Amino acid sequence: MCQNFIYYIYLFYKQSIDLSFFFFLIAKIIFTLYIYFVLYKLNNKNELMSFVLLYVVLLVVRSIKDLEVVLNKNFKSL
Repeated sequence: MCQNFIYYIYLFYKQSIDLSFFFFLIAKIIFTLYIYFVLYKLNNKNELMSFVLLYVVLLVVRSIKDLEVVLNKNFKSL
């Protein structure tokens, strides 16, 4: 994960990615740390699974949005 973060910083420096994506990456890291903290503190399995499910759903939604952006760029370039 650290290598990906360094690579995204390099891409941001080269102006090849959008600023909103960079801020999303920072928010994703903060959210991941928050989830790890919550999972560490929780003892209730139902609450634990609800946080894991929420995190997975957010990642899937973001992946679909990224895929849509990539496909739109590819179709516009054709």
